[in-house]
Amino acid sequence: MAPRTQVGRGPGEIRLTRDEQKLYEALKSGDYTPKTQDEALASVSGKSPEWLAVAINKLVHQQLVILKQDSSSNVSYQAVAEAEAKKVRELEDDDRMVYLQVKDAGSSGVWTRTIKQKTALHTTVINRAIKTLETRSMIKGFRHVQYQTRKYYILYDLSPSVEASGGTFFQDSELDQDFVQQLRKVIMVIIERKAGISRSGGRGGAVEDDEEERYRQRRLPPGSLRKRLPRVEDLMTSLNESGITQQPLALADVQAVVNTLVYDGKLQPVGHIASGKYLPVRRIPAAPAPQSHQTTNETNEQPQLSTKQTMQAAITQVPCGNCPVAGICQPGGVVSPEGCGYWDTWLSKML
Repeated sequence: MAPRTQVGRGPGEIRLTRDEQKLYEALKSGDYTPKTQDEALASVSGKSPEWLAVAINKLVHQQLVILKQDSSSNVSYQAVAEAEAKKVRELEDDDRMVYLQVKDAGSSGVWTRTIKQKTALHTTVINRAIKTLETRSMIKGFRHVQYQTRKYYILYDLSPSVEASGGTFFQDSELDQDFVQQLRKVIMVIIERKAGISRSGGRGGAVEDDEEERYRQRRLPPGSLRKRLPRVEDLMTSLNESGITQQPLALADVQAVVNTLVYDGKLQPVGHIASGKYLPVRRIPAAPAPQSHQTTNETNEQPQLSTKQTMQAAITQVPCGNCPVAGICQPGGVVSPEGCGYWDTWLSKML
């Protein structure tokens, strides 16, 4: 008989043969990534698929291995750390069933109703199991950003995914508007300083007259000004170094805030949007409305525009004419007519 090796101590203690221990160590390799049947057999030379099936069943029974199945119904084996396996073995059957459902959900978390559907356990039993697991610091609850009234659960040492938590800009499943506004202000200050534009609207001295004139007309800035403008990556570095946030901002987080400034007409892309550079938008004063060809209302003697002139005045107010991102607006794009709030507001006033 092959010598036996002990795995674990105290309650839940088990013993594996040397070959079973070798198989378990092989399954743990590669940071516990799942292994196929062929990969598992290759780690214990000379063993048959029948022996592997018996060994895997033993490891599964001892919570040292869990079975994975992909969309093509291919089965793989994933090892579990010994400390975690010991905790799971010490659980009651109902508690273990709930725990495994939470674990299988990963960073997305799982709703209690989903646990009930998959385990067929009574709600009272599930609630008692959840309380036990929370007391042992094995799972924790959180509010899903998309389902505010539902309580989701996740493993204690995991963090909810961006889809579940809302990401950097959400606090307790609520959008932190003050934080977002603060980031917007800081980003505007950084870009304006790099562009040599003062907050009061004048030049900072580093922008020459011809550059300022082109800037005021919202044309593309010349090369010297374009080089000074920060990229989104530079904004991310500046924000993270400023200490404005406790957790480092990702590039996608900063880009999302910049996009809100573009949509609000405060920034415009420089050149191709892929350049990652933006310039503050300066509004050009609108030309006064034409006063010619007026008609007189017989009742109040007040001059009014004719119907044709009213339509012409309405057309000049179409938001597309002053939109700073009209150049990248297209159906189905990042900026699109169907998602334009300014268009809806203008259209509702015209109808």
